[in-house]
Amino acid sequence: MKRALILFAIVGMIFTIYAGKDDLRSKIFVKVGYVDIQKIISNYILARNYQGLFDEMRNKRYSRLDPLKESLDSTLMQLKLDEPFLYGDELSRRWSQILRLRREYHIKRRSIDENLMTEESKLNEEILKNVYRAIKDIASKYGFNIILEKKEIYYSTPDVDLSDYIIEKLNSDYITLHPEEFQDPEEENAEEDSTPAGGVE
Repeated sequence: MKRALILFAIVGMIFTIYAGKDDLRSKIFVKVGYVDIQKIISNYILARNYQGLFDEMRNKRYSRLDPLKESLDSTLMQLKLDEPFLYGDELSRRWSQILRLRREYHIKRRSIDENLMTEESKLNEEILKNVYRAIKDIASKYGFNIILEKKEIYYSTPDVDLSDYIIEKLNSDYITLHPEEFQDPEEENAEEDSTPAGGVE
C-alpha cells in the first residue's frame, strides 16, 4: 500500500525538492515519465521478426515428434481393438510397448521445450537490451530523470508517456541497420533493368 501511494504521488508530476543551507535555497527538479513495455515490444520490428523466427523454429522442432506421436496413437488404437482377445504375457507386452513409446515421446518433448526456453530467453535478452538502451537515450534527450513502467502507475497525464518515442527510435535504428528489408521491390527491379545485358561498361 505504501508503495502504491508513493507511485501515485510521483508519476506524471514534476517534483520540487527544496534544499537549504543558511539563507540559500536551491530547487532540484525531478522529471518523471513512464513507458508501456508491452506496447513497445509489440510494435518493435526486431521483436516481431524474432517472434516469427521463433514460431517457425518451434513448429519445426515439434514436427520432429510427429512420427513418434503417430506411432504411439496407432499402436494404442490397435491395442484397444485387440485387447478383448489378448491375455497374459501378450497383453502385458503390448501395454509395455505403449508405455515405452509414451515415455520416449515425453522425454523428447521435454528436451525440445527446454531448448526452446533457452532460445527464447536469448532473443528476449537482446530485445530488452535494445529497449532499455532506447529508454535511457530518450529520457536523456527529453530531460527525464525517472522512467516507470505503466503497470505501476495509477494516474498520469499523457504527455509523460514516452512509449511512442521509444518505438520510433527503436524502429528507426533497425531500419538504418537493415535498409534492404524495406527497399521497394519496384526499385530493385528498376535497378536490375538499368544494368546493360553485357554488364556495366
